[in-house]
Amino acid sequence: MKTLKMKNDENGRKALVQPESFSFFRAPSVELEPCMECMPGFIYRYLQSDYAKLRTMALREEVKKGGGSLMWNLDSEFDRVTFAGVFRRKVEAELLRPSRFVCFHFRNIRFPDVEKVTLLSFYARQTVLLFTDIYGRGLNWVTRNDTDMAHTDFFRMVARDMFREHGLDADDNGKLMSDAVYLPFDDEAFINPKYLEAEFDSPKEDRWSSLTDTFFKYDI
Repeated sequence: MKTLKMKNDENGRKALVQPESFSFFRAPSVELEPCMECMPGFIYRYLQSDYAKLRTMALREEVKKGGGSLMWNLDSEFDRVTFAGVFRRKVEAELLRPSRFVCFHFRNIRFPDVEKVTLLSFYARQTVLLFTDIYGRGLNWVTRNDTDMAHTDFFRMVARDMFREHGLDADDNGKLMSDAVYLPFDDEAFINPKYLEAEFDSPKEDRWSSLTDTFFKYDI
């Protein structure tokens, strides 16, 4: 498993802002083992790039026509991440290290752009990442659990509050730390600015160059 290591003061880069990382699963993700670790800044650059644009637009067109995901093998087309932590394998019992990040997936929102504004208006400081899902009809909202609560308890508490206060119904799979989120193209994705202060090494394998060249503008 390759790791995207963050630069630190000892090698002339900025100090770590948020050292927590999580697992990245490269498509086609037939295997349950992740290929590397990454952090919010990497995901933001991924979403903003054109890397997943064609497949995202194609899937959304099918959804508009009434086809949807049943016509797609999503695991073969889209990369995924387990925001909640680093895993040896994508199984709940194989957690190596929690990240304290929690992702809430709100499906089938009538007006996703309006709800983006709602979330950022009320929860800008608590937001780590906010982006539209692969179908174009839902939102993925990533926040951080800075309490003493377990992941599942924190998820249920926040999900309950979101539904009561804003009518946003979170997918219950988010209570699992091993829940993996598909990564689409979203050039309007939002990231909390403090998570952009971190810098990364890129993987040292040729097969990753097409992915990482888009995101990393400095020499390793």
